[in-house]
Amino acid sequence: MSRDALATWLDYLIDEGEVIPNPSMVNDISLDDGQFVTMIDIDMTSYRRHKNSKAVKKTLSIPSWLNE
Repeated sequence: MSRDALATWLDYLIDEGEVIPNPSMVNDISLDDGQFVTMIDIDMTSYRRHKNSKAVKKTLSIPSWLNE
Protein backbone atom coordinates (compact mmCIF):
# COMPACT_ATOMS: atom_id res chain seq x y z
CA MET A 1 0.00 0.00 0.00
CA SER A 2 2.92 2.35 0.60
CA ARG A 3 3.97 1.96 -3.03
CA ASP A 4 0.49 2.89 -4.24
CA ALA A 5 0.29 5.86 -1.86
CA LEU A 6 3.68 7.19 -2.95
CA ALA A 7 2.93 6.65 -6.65
CA THR A 8 -0.42 8.45 -6.31
CA TRP A 9 1.22 11.42 -4.60
CA LEU A 10 4.07 11.61 -7.14
CA ASP A 11 1.57 11.32 -9.98
CA TYR A 12 -0.35 14.27 -8.54
CA LEU A 13 2.83 16.34 -8.29
CA ILE A 14 3.72 15.55 -11.91
CA ASP A 15 0.21 16.44 -13.14
CA GLU A 16 0.25 19.75 -11.24
CA GLY A 17 3.76 20.64 -12.40
CA GLU A 18 5.02 20.69 -8.82
CA VAL A 19 8.62 20.00 -7.84
CA ILE A 20 9.24 16.43 -6.68
CA PRO A 21 11.28 16.59 -3.47
CA ASN A 22 14.51 14.65 -3.14
CA PRO A 23 14.29 11.47 -1.08
CA SER A 24 15.35 11.66 2.55
CA MET A 25 18.75 10.37 3.52
CA VAL A 26 18.34 7.28 5.68
CA ASN A 27 20.83 8.55 8.28
CA ASP A 28 18.91 11.84 8.68
CA ILE A 29 15.67 10.19 9.82
CA SER A 30 15.25 10.07 13.60
CA LEU A 31 13.61 6.92 14.93
CA ASP A 32 12.05 5.88 18.21
CA ASP A 33 12.61 2.43 19.71
CA GLY A 34 11.05 -0.29 17.57
CA GLN A 35 10.84 1.87 14.44
CA PHE A 36 12.74 1.23 11.23
CA VAL A 37 13.33 2.81 7.83
CA THR A 38 12.61 1.04 4.57
CA MET A 39 12.96 2.12 0.95
CA ILE A 40 10.03 2.18 -1.43
CA ASP A 41 10.74 1.85 -5.15
CA ILE A 42 8.36 3.20 -7.77
CA ASP A 43 8.40 2.79 -11.55
CA MET A 44 6.45 5.92 -12.41
CA THR A 45 6.49 5.22 -16.16
CA SER A 46 4.78 1.89 -15.60
CA TYR A 47 2.40 3.33 -12.98
CA ARG A 48 1.30 6.21 -15.23
CA ARG A 49 0.85 3.87 -18.21
CA HIS A 50 -1.29 1.50 -16.12
CA LYS A 51 -3.31 4.37 -14.61
CA ASN A 52 -4.06 5.97 -17.97
CA SER A 53 -7.59 4.85 -18.83
CA LYS A 54 -8.02 7.05 -21.89
CA ALA A 55 -10.09 5.30 -24.55
CA VAL A 56 -8.32 4.63 -27.83
CA LYS A 57 -10.30 3.90 -30.99
CA LYS A 58 -8.89 1.05 -33.07
CA THR A 59 -10.01 -0.20 -36.45
CA LEU A 60 -9.52 -3.91 -36.98
CA SER A 61 -10.56 -6.79 -39.16
CA ILE A 62 -12.17 -9.91 -37.70
CA PRO A 63 -13.43 -13.10 -39.31
CA SER A 64 -17.07 -12.96 -40.44
CA TRP A 65 -18.04 -15.90 -38.21
CA LEU A 66 -16.84 -13.91 -35.17
CA ASN A 67 -18.90 -10.91 -36.25
CA GLU A 68 -22.06 -13.07 -36.38
